[in-house]
Amino acid sequence: MIRRTGLLTLFWAAAVVLGCGRGEERLNVLLVTLDTTRADHFGFAGYEDGQTPRFDDFARARAVRFGNAVSAIPLTLPSHTTIMTGTYPVHHGVHDNDGFVVDEGVTTLAEILSDAGFSTGACVASYPLDSEFNLDQGFQHYNDDYQEQWTEDEIDARTALSFGFTERKAHHVNAAALRWLESHVDEPFFLWVHYFDPHQGYDPPSPYDSLFASSPYDGEIAFMDENFGDLLDALEAWDLTDTTIIVVVGDHGESLEQHGEPTHAAYLYDTTVRVPLLIAAPGSGQATGKSVDGQVRTIDIAPTILDLLGLPADAEFQGSSLVPELRNPSMGGQRPALIESHFTQYHFQWAPLRGLRTDRWKYLLAPKPELYDLADDPGEVYNVIGSHPEIAGELDRQLDEQFRQYSWPDLARSVVTITDSAVVAKLEALGYATGGSETVRTAPYPSRQELITLPNPSDNSLLLRFINSAREMLRQQQFTKAFEVALKGLAIDPDNPRLHVMAARAELSMGNVEKAIELFERAAVFDPADIHPFVYLGYAYSLLGRNDEAKEHYLVAARMHPGRIDVLENLGMVQAELGEYSEAVETFSKAAEVDAGKWTIHMRLAAALRQTGRYEEARSELQSALRLNPYSPVLLDQIAKLYATIGNYSFARDALEQAIRISPEEPLLRLHLAGVILEGAGEEHEARAQLEQVVALAPESRAGLVAREWLDGGGAPLLDPDGSMMVPARTATLAETSPRE
Repeated sequence: MIRRTGLLTLFWAAAVVLGCGRGEERLNVLLVTLDTTRADHFGFAGYEDGQTPRFDDFARARAVRFGNAVSAIPLTLPSHTTIMTGTYPVHHGVHDNDGFVVDEGVTTLAEILSDAGFSTGACVASYPLDSEFNLDQGFQHYNDDYQEQWTEDEIDARTALSFGFTERKAHHVNAAALRWLESHVDEPFFLWVHYFDPHQGYDPPSPYDSLFASSPYDGEIAFMDENFGDLLDALEAWDLTDTTIIVVVGDHGESLEQHGEPTHAAYLYDTTVRVPLLIAAPGSGQATGKSVDGQVRTIDIAPTILDLLGLPADAEFQGSSLVPELRNPSMGGQRPALIESHFTQYHFQWAPLRGLRTDRWKYLLAPKPELYDLADDPGEVYNVIGSHPEIAGELDRQLDEQFRQYSWPDLARSVVTITDSAVVAKLEALGYATGGSETVRTAPYPSRQELITLPNPSDNSLLLRFINSAREMLRQQQFTKAFEVALKGLAIDPDNPRLHVMAARAELSMGNVEKAIELFERAAVFDPADIHPFVYLGYAYSLLGRNDEAKEHYLVAARMHPGRIDVLENLGMVQAELGEYSEAVETFSKAAEVDAGKWTIHMRLAAALRQTGRYEEARSELQSALRLNPYSPVLLDQIAKLYATIGNYSFARDALEQAIRISPEEPLLRLHLAGVILEGAGEEHEARAQLEQVVALAPESRAGLVAREWLDGGGAPLLDPDGSMMVPARTATLAETSPRE
């Protein structure tokens, strides 16, 4: 997406082509981001249990290594937003993968380079960086097609136990990136390549699955290393090596059970905030093969790239260029790094975390503040705040001062309410919890007095493990295990709403609807601002046919999030079940205003309009649905219902015959066709043939029983008095299949 243009575009473009006034050949930029990759799991960092020959060779022969690079936040979308904007989360406003979309007013590196005449392309590997979250600003090409170029075997292997179609492996990212690059090798380019492989769940392909059977995380890094090498080889083949700035950086790390954290997001220890950073800058006078030991930040990357290109940094950038350190590694240091995580606040109602990391010290502001001497205790095992209160006090003062200095005044910047349950489902498929109301996401940071009253994240590592495990068991559809794990967590924290929801979801999936309702009700009491219990309660009550209670809970959810599509769709369906067709029309109309591209909304609105006698409006909505999904047998059945209602049995018959060609095994379609044939053409023989197939396909279903009664001479009516079908086509018990946490 391209957004900004500027008066300096022609000047910048000319400067780049001329080598920025240095008489040098123009430079390109390749930015490679390594998701969920620890800084200490490479051979160049002294790690002996992995296999990273291409990264190691690049670090030694081509690049300068930054041994103490710090990410501002251990989550994919906000950390990449920091890399791309040179600003902290408190400035760009993105603090989590859920509930945030990068604000249009934020200036990205891609926008600046596009304005300067670069061709800009990105190939990302996972859904948290999808273009709908708006980090595509400035990219002329943004490839986020995660299923592109998959083989049939790879597609078939995707099950409920895998991570769906919301991520792709490094070789597929390379294929997309090199396809774009091939058409831009003769012009200045900025290419961003994002690898996601080391992210949970760890599933390296052969031969790395067997080579790293005991450490699949390292196997994922090894596969990523191979593909990074392939990317470098392609640059070499196109003779681009000596004219391309290459930056390799991690977005955050992975705890791997250290500090009691299974993965990342909750804590701010170096396992998740220290990241690999390698920079190769041809013609810069860099100290190739050397290591910068002083601390640097991911906010420094964008200013560095622009400095290497001879372009001015954006006025809002909060980092500074690393070019001095590239040339003289001993100059590193004196770059304090702000770090943060609101994850446990948004999702568990625990305290948020903030911190300040220097070359030697790390101070964490929490209900129980922590101080670590990184020189003597790089593993952050010993909290020395008691023996160094003066250092802690000074770092606390600096932390407050810098957060105030760098914060954007509008706390709601980049905050949105996710209205599409499909978005929530995709984030959950990658192991990310969703939740936290907009009120929580826009609230000021707790005062010191408020902070000490909140649960301390580091005191709840066992509970965090139970929450993560229960969520993973739910994802893998191991519902009994998920329920057992959730109960273990509730034994520690009986009032935890997240665990109540997880236990209830497990009960619901096992068919224990009444028990699930009890647990969802408790979750709603413990966290009345969370929409999820109310959505699930609406769903659960509808399963029991208690539609009045289902409607009550959907109405609560709709008041909490007026634009959430799944809530509006399910509410409208329940209203229709109750015969409240005018109310259903109003609800579905609101849903269509929020998302006019969802065909089921138009179809359900048409059905409600038909019930109120507004046939022409119903026909218009069905046309809209048909444009979006022309091959749906359910939709064609609804079209037939409308035309049967108004007495056009010939058109209704055509629609049903088309639906049957698409779905010949659906008995309801044949039952409806039999009714239309009898009423329209009076062809009893043809109607009988259809009814016999209904009985053969589903003898014990409601449709089968109606068909059998007619065939036995019972004279069962096949059409309602208004001319529509007696047995409604099953369009789904609820929108989608069920609400998503």
